[in-house]
Amino acid sequence: MLQTQCQPDVITLNTVINGFCKMGRIEEAQKVFKDMMMGKFCAPDGVTFTTVISGFLKLGKVEEALELLHRVMPESGLNPNIVTYNAVIQGLSKLHRIDEAMEVFR
Repeated sequence: MLQTQCQPDVITLNTVINGFCKMGRIEEAQKVFKDMMMGKFCAPDGVTFTTVISGFLKLGKVEEALELLHRVMPESGLNPNIVTYNAVIQGLSKLHRIDEAMEVFR
């Protein structure tokens, strides 16, 4: 796709990031995400952030996930939505970090 000068849109990039996250390849997902943040591709949207946050949580990377939620996402002009909050609460709960999940809920 990139070799034919066809630029991916946010849906395509979200699909790529989701695939990497599902395979546990968060470093590669992060690279695509960072490329989006740096302007190499289109800007990330709420789905992008939610996908990366979920990927971090599936691997137990709580600090990285919460950094995206609380700092990077708002700095990018995006607000978490119900899907984002559900993903964070579910991810924290699966990691037995119920107190942190309840903090997000409040």
